[in-house]
Amino acid sequence: MATSALPQKRRSEEADVELEWTDKQSAFRKLICTGEIYNHNIQDPQLFLERCFPLFKTNVETKHQALKISCFLLYIFLSPISAEEKEIYISSKNKEFFISDGIYAWYTEHVVEAITKKFDSFQERDSGLALKEIVKLCVNPNVNKGFRVGRNHELPDVIRDKRAVVSIHSSDNECCKWAVLCALYPVKQSRYKLSNYKKFENELNFTGIPFPIEFKYLTQFERQHPGISVNVYGIQYDNGDWMVARKNITQNKEFKFVPIHISKQRYNRHPNLLVFQTDFSNIYHFYFITNLSRLMRSSLTSHKQSIHFCERCLCFFYTEDKLKVHFEDCIKFRALRTVMPSKETKTIQFENYCNNEKLPFVIYGDIECMLQPFTTFPQSSERSHSEPVHVHMPYSVAMYVHCTHDEKYSNFYFYRGLDCMKWFTDNLNAISDNMLQYFKNKKQLQMNDQDKEFFENAKTCHICKKHFLTTDVRVKDHCHFTGKFRGAAHQSCNLNYKPSMIVPVIFHNLTMMLTFL
Repeated sequence: MATSALPQKRRSEEADVELEWTDKQSAFRKLICTGEIYNHNIQDPQLFLERCFPLFKTNVETKHQALKISCFLLYIFLSPISAEEKEIYISSKNKEFFISDGIYAWYTEHVVEAITKKFDSFQERDSGLALKEIVKLCVNPNVNKGFRVGRNHELPDVIRDKRAVVSIHSSDNECCKWAVLCALYPVKQSRYKLSNYKKFENELNFTGIPFPIEFKYLTQFERQHPGISVNVYGIQYDNGDWMVARKNITQNKEFKFVPIHISKQRYNRHPNLLVFQTDFSNIYHFYFITNLSRLMRSSLTSHKQSIHFCERCLCFFYTEDKLKVHFEDCIKFRALRTVMPSKETKTIQFENYCNNEKLPFVIYGDIECMLQPFTTFPQSSERSHSEPVHVHMPYSVAMYVHCTHDEKYSNFYFYRGLDCMKWFTDNLNAISDNMLQYFKNKKQLQMNDQDKEFFENAKTCHICKKHFLTTDVRVKDHCHFTGKFRGAAHQSCNLNYKPSMIVPVIFHNLTMMLTFL
């Protein structure tokens, strides 16, 4: 029998119900699809957004080569004065997404961090509203129509002076075709003249591919030309702006080369192309890259000699043998550009300060079993060389609930009987209901004269250990379970310093016991 009676109330809803993606029809022509992911009892916005990532990845990643994606999160806030419910939409910007981008890094930066930052800013403005519910995440992927390729335009001086790119002088919108022909049918002189490639125009099949061409048609071009593969690269400044094909651009900005379209398989007939946005328009122009090493070397290293680039991830090597070894591994993964941390971000610092707090509750458990002989021996599999002769039958279970803040909530429970596992699960649910009430019963701040003096003289935040600036808002941080004053803190640190509602259940040798239970 149990040493203490426990309430048998169960939870009505579980927080970890599987999320589902729901497609919605759209009246906008460029909108590929509108997806909605509804919430199931998750109260933390960041946790909900992280849970949504697998569905986001599945439904967005394979849509198009180039997209613009915007998301918004629907909250319901409650006014404590009038008890009126208000719907608040917090959205992310419509950002470009390419197939070469790392989708997890893109989602973390442009969705999770962007929406979470706006949510924190909304709360810091002292809106007076209390979050009641997170309703849903809406995802709106749009076709990136800006990436169409057109007529000849002058190269920026910083690229033209490298003499590693050829621009075909054409007056039509078929620059992609002329750049590919320039690579496949090289000439010795006047490589920029269109007349050198007119005679090879019918050698390529562009049936079903409109001009100006969009990036999504490059895959179709490769299917129509077995034995030909195409890679396309662009140039971005560090602030995310694309380098534009005009001479009066700012030359002293730091820029990087970005893979936009990488062929799944590289053939001997393989042109590398560079794409630039034209001056003050949404039309893009193709150029043929004659020497990838000369074009990209100075933006990555001060090495003066020729280096060898991996065309998929743009890592560079000083010998061709090292490149071959690298390529054997690189071909197994998706084509992504490797980005090294900057001087400002090369040091990783601990930021999840809420993890410094002790958990309010922890449960320790143990199960005892007895060996019962088999009356009929089960048939072993063909791969097994052992025969089971006994089965583990649980007959006793014990657990100790420990409360960090108040010993009166700590207790020891045990039970003997063949139904001990049912007793354990039933009472574990009952204990969790008691803990939920404990979590909801938050205590107000309690301060004595010494605490008030300490707060007035505090120079550093007790959470992040950084000094207060004159523009910082200082707040009084306290324990929500005891009401005790813990110290002075930044307002943003205090908002993120939330007590954990996770209750770990720790068992002795549970990994082995699960095999038998």
